Amino acid sequence: MIIPINEVTTPELMAFIAYWDSLKKDAFAPSLNDLDLSSIDPQSIPYVVIVDVVHDPLDFIIRFWGTGHVTRKGVEKTGKSVNTK
Repeated sequence: MIIPINEVTTPELMAFIAYWDSLKKDAFAPSLNDLDLSSIDPQSIPYVVIVDVVHDPLDFIIRFWGTGHVTRKGVEKTGKSVNTK
């Protein structure tokens, strides 16, 4: 089942969104240099994914794939391209 992000109102997610918005300001996303994982609720970190954008050729490499994703999806994707199956 897919739930639209605006319908998820758990305190942890709301806190993460507020933190994210405070860092990104008017940009699409905050700089990785601005992100401080210690500022995020420790219970949320296992569900964080950080992706690097690589240009020429365009690709997206997963820098951080939280352990919650490994447990739920049964796969470790840290260091892998989003195109890797």
